[in-house]
Amino acid sequence: MLLSYILLQAAATSTSISSYTTPALTVLFTVLGVFAKEELEKRNARKRQTREDKHKNQLIDNTLQHNNDIQKKIKEILIQLQGYTECSRACLYAYHNGTKTHFGFSMNFISMIEEKTDGIVAPLIDTFQNIPAGYYRSILDKVNNAQEGYAVIETDKLDGDDRKMMERYQIGMSYDFKVGGTVYEGVVSLAWVNRRHILSDSEINHIKELVDQVYDLQKSIIKLPKV
Repeated sequence: MLLSYILLQAAATSTSISSYTTPALTVLFTVLGVFAKEELEKRNARKRQTREDKHKNQLIDNTLQHNNDIQKKIKEILIQLQGYTECSRACLYAYHNGTKTHFGFSMNFISMIEEKTDGIVAPLIDTFQNIPAGYYRSILDKVNNAQEGYAVIETDKLDGDDRKMMERYQIGMSYDFKVGGTVYEGVVSLAWVNRRHILSDSEINHIKELVDQVYDLQKSIIKLPKV
């Protein structure tokens, strides 16, 4: 009888404990489940971000390599032009926009993109960067308005600041060719230092063909994706 009583009391106690612990365990497992789900989502988000960053970095690397190859080909054309014309300097320069004044004026600049010299005159590409376009406005207008696609600039026929600017770089004369329809798409300049040189019509036509190749190459340049 005593044994039966003890067993009955033990069973009752177990049932009482179970009635209290079961809701507590349910809450615990629910909290743990939510926590595990959140951690899993965070881990998956980190993995996605890592994949996206890797893809973006690869895209940037591929774009930079592509554009670098394009510039190499443009440089090769300038090398051809310099050798073909025996000019002192063959270069590609372009307009680009910097900042704007508070009043709204656009602060355009000119920078040299690629250059090939004859080995006698010193390269200018390292210093010919972010030059205010105002210095070249009249010359650029002459090139831009040239119906033939190019303009001949002779220093001894210039006046004032234009002449001083050409003499600053010891340019006797230059043939400036539009890359595309306007100077805003770039200019290929063939310059002779301290001397004049007259190109024939056939030479000019050949130069135009090479400048057209520069234009086609420029169009294949890819803009870098936003980081």
